[in-house]
Amino acid sequence: MFIFITKAYNPKINKEFNNEIKELQVNKNLKIYFLKVNKIIPLEKNILKAVNLIQNNKDITHIVFTSQNGSVLFFDFIYKNKLNNVIDILGNKEFLAVGNKTAQSIKKNGFDNIIYPSKFLTSDLADLIININKNSSKKLYFLILRSKISNPELINKLKKAKVKFKEIHIYTLKPNNRFKKTKEYKILKILLKLKDNSNLYDYGIIEKNTNKKEKIYLIFTSPSNSKTFFRYFKIEKLITNQKVKFLPIGPITAKEIQNYFKKYYRNKNIENINLNQKILKFPENYTLKDCILKIIR
Repeated sequence: MFIFITKAYNPKINKEFNNEIKELQVNKNLKIYFLKVNKIIPLEKNILKAVNLIQNNKDITHIVFTSQNGSVLFFDFIYKNKLNNVIDILGNKEFLAVGNKTAQSIKKNGFDNIIYPSKFLTSDLADLIININKNSSKKLYFLILRSKISNPELINKLKKAKVKFKEIHIYTLKPNNRFKKTKEYKILKILLKLKDNSNLYDYGIIEKNTNKKEKIYLIFTSPSNSKTFFRYFKIEKLITNQKVKFLPIGPITAKEIQNYFKKYYRNKNIENINLNQKILKFPENYTLKDCILKIIR
């Protein structure tokens, strides 16, 4: 069984990648590959802007992270620049995270005062912020640190609820122009081209005992990673390949994948399609580990 996971990548988060692979390797027969389709680009001027705000604005009560990437990059900047006074200030703040993984990333830096929604979605995070703000006896101010290409739903909800907040984009994503040179890209390309009588080992990339009839699962971790993935792999080749199954990590990513399918079928004038034959239902908890467990069960 081959599992390919679309990911945004930054060398500073390389250790997080390696730890995640070990955690996901729940079965020794699994072959898990990260497709580093996008690069994570830290916006250091904006991170510094956030740091200055934390240092100088005592009204800030909560720090909000909408991804693990944002947390890793923010604290990397803090420790790299030896901003110990900022760590002290953050000790008196409350943290909000989009999900368990992001909360764990914050906790690694010595903070336990972290809250996250039961559903790991930015819309649920917005509801949590609104609820906290509504039930507080004092005025709250939320500093939201996130990606430049983030879904606007969180911000729109907070504005409508008249929550006081400041949003700062501390990183962005760009297509990884070296993706086609990666081992993972080459392996997937080969697997998709192979016919029944092909020998995987002849290509010198895949292990000798690999079964050429094994299924290929594509896990999509975000709409942005999905969009970049389909620049390199044609949807037609994937839909018509019987070995390939799609698994979005959550509902927003699922809609993105479904849109690619619907566009393909419209162009082919095919009606009455059943997307569930190729697109697996996303797991109840929107995590990579739950995606893996869904596949192997």
